[in-house]
Amino acid sequence: GLSSELQHICRSSQCGAIIYENRIPIGPETRLIADELQDDALTWALTGGEDYELLFTLPKESLQEVSAHRNISVIGEITPADQGIAIRDIYGMNIDLGNMKGFDHFHS
Repeated sequence: GLSSELQHICRSSQCGAIIYENRIPIGPETRLIADELQDDALTWALTGGEDYELLFTLPKESLQEVSAHRNISVIGEITPADQGIAIRDIYGMNIDLGNMKGFDHFHS
């Protein structure tokens, strides 16, 4: 899921990150199914295992060029390592993602 992949990037790059809940692309069908199952689509995005999305970072200088592509979603920014890894929810609260586990194919 998004959370575990972001943790890998931040650990490898010795940095932190903040992502914004309202920028995470979750399709309306996914939200509908999550609602029908009385579950949370955001949790699926953060911890799921078969997302088929690519997570990457880029320099701020490239932001304008990349933002012009409609199939690319800018969901957050890299921060100093001491700020940790968090998601800012729709209410403006930061929620720590540093210990959130993602899907593990080898866990039964």
